[in-house]
Amino acid sequence: MAGGLVKYRHLNRTSAHRKALLRNLVTSLVKEESIHTTWHKAKEAQRLAEKLITLAKRDNEETRRKAQAILFTPHLLMPKLFGTLRDRYADRPGGYTRVLRTEAKKDDQAQSAILELVDSPKDLRFALTAAAVARDRDLGRSHNPVTERNWAKAIRYRKEGEDEFEAMVAKTRKMHLADPGVELADIEPVIVRRQKRTDEKLKKAKPLHDYWNRGPRDFEGLGSDTGNFGIAGGGGSGSLGDESRRNRFKSSGNSGKALSDALGVPNLRKKSKQAEAE
Repeated sequence: MAGGLVKYRHLNRTSAHRKALLRNLVTSLVKEESIHTTWHKAKEAQRLAEKLITLAKRDNEETRRKAQAILFTPHLLMPKLFGTLRDRYADRPGGYTRVLRTEAKKDDQAQSAILELVDSPKDLRFALTAAAVARDRDLGRSHNPVTERNWAKAIRYRKEGEDEFEAMVAKTRKMHLADPGVELADIEPVIVRRQKRTDEKLKKAKPLHDYWNRGPRDFEGLGSDTGNFGIAGGGGSGSLGDESRRNRFKSSGNSGKALSDALGVPNLRKKSKQAEAE
């Protein structure tokens, strides 16, 4: 069936805001050739970036107008787009960008990713494959099939790819990645710090995890103490999130603290203040 609805991520934004966001990401990608953002934004920006490079490869008056409408700074990036990038991907049939998952952001633990242009000086997979080859050579062992496949893909459409790859391998071998003593000395303190930080976060999150994973039996006998809030045993029906029952509970004269105490919700702010005082 032709003309079907194209599904996409709305990214919790209006249409105009979403378009401006993607244009901004693609503009930064053309300028820097590698950007770090959330995984969902990277996947949506990847679609627009692929279309933009396809327009550059066609290189006519119509495609130049369309590309100029996408970029926020066309006067700075049009020469690069229709020059360097067009020549780089002249022989590549598609797949000009790559999305690599990374560690979640520290502030909100959002899924993060790196959106990059393939065969660029900042090509992360090219560097990681060279590091794997360098380590295998230092240890005197043969390459596994995955490394060999990534090696072939890394230099397939890159001009002078074999020479550039060997230069990257030689540069990486100077880092002595095969020396376990150097590697352990550099990484062990980082592992200890991260493990300690993770244990502290899990310790704080466990009370909330236990509370929100309670079953119906955990709420038995709380109906008379919560103003008929719809909890099992109180004669009501529905869930704790029902707005009408929440208003009924407030009008009954009980406070939110009384409900929290009745349900056993942990007061993390009070505990943190006590810990600071100690």
